[in-house]
Amino acid sequence: STGRAFLAFEHYRPVDGFFCAIVGREGEPIALPGDTVRYSPHMELQVKLPHKAGLRVRRAGEEVFKQETISLHLPLYSEGAYRLEVFLEGRYWIITNPFFVTRGSDQYPSEKDARSEQEAKASGFSSAKGGFNVQ
Repeated sequence: STGRAFLAFEHYRPVDGFFCAIVGREGEPIALPGDTVRYSPHMELQVKLPHKAGLRVRRAGEEVFKQETISLHLPLYSEGAYRLEVFLEGRYWIITNPFFVTRGSDQYPSEKDARSEQEAKASGFSSAKGGFNVQ
């Protein structure tokens, strides 16, 4: 299993409309939280929230972005484990599993992970029951 998951405290607010993925050069989703993806130029972390909230991105535990917003297009310039944390009124609202961004072909994900990435692309990363593009 790839660990594609996020935790949401919906008793604060529903997460309908939440979207979170790493997208490639053409804007196509290439990874979900929990996925491993090989670094390439022009990748970015895209986030869309249903409500304005505090948003923090950590890379290897270090804060790389923090702002109150409703959306994010954050260019990724290096490998690392990226995790998204979203806050409402100072409390955790949404927490994602990390995205694992690896360097060069010597660390390319296994064939199984590559297949998972292709399957995820084909699915559009969408699910009405708690997926990453929540309807």
